[in-house]
Amino acid sequence: MAAKVRVEIPKVPDNMRKMEFKEIFLQEEPELLQCQLSGDFIEEAEIPRLILSKVKFKNVTIVNSMFERVDMTDVIFENCNLSNVSFKEGLLHRTSFTDCKLVGVQLEGVHMGNVQISQSDMSLSDFSSTTLKQVVIKDTILEGANFWETDFAKAQFSQCNLQDADFAQASLKGMDISDSSFEKIHVSLETLKGCEVSKEQAIVFSQLLGLKVKET
Repeated sequence: MAAKVRVEIPKVPDNMRKMEFKEIFLQEEPELLQCQLSGDFIEEAEIPRLILSKVKFKNVTIVNSMFERVDMTDVIFENCNLSNVSFKEGLLHRTSFTDCKLVGVQLEGVHMGNVQISQSDMSLSDFSSTTLKQVVIKDTILEGANFWETDFAKAQFSQCNLQDADFAQASLKGMDISDSSFEKIHVSLETLKGCEVSKEQAIVFSQLLGLKVKET
């Protein structure tokens, strides 16, 4: 059985000052430090090298935006919509996403450490060349997600929907996906070496790889 991945929770103080996201456009250096945001609506923003530290987002909508090379440490997202947001080549450390809409989120080349994602929708998300170290994703929809050359250094999926997800160029060695669900998934023999699956999944994988399972 794969070892359970332990994740450090974000270190975010209580009773932080309230801010609006639009205030960041008035700053010379784009950063949000030790504050909380609620109810904001932002679209088509482009802020490279954004710094977020000890920030809580709740009921915030930020869509169709680019925050490439973001530096995110001790950040909480609750009930937020971050659809089609790009965090390419960024750093996410001690960050959590709960009950969030992350459809089409772009995480190419991102380093994720001590990150937890739960009860969220990450359909069509792109994890290409992403490193997942101490990352737990649970009760989350990952339909059509792309894991091209993703490094699952220490990652865990729990009760996720992996329908049509693409793992064809990423090793699942040491991963346990036995309690996640799918009817169709993109894998290869190399992908599956060392991966823990359920008996039912093993039959699906064998069929996907062209084997014929004979009933006795």
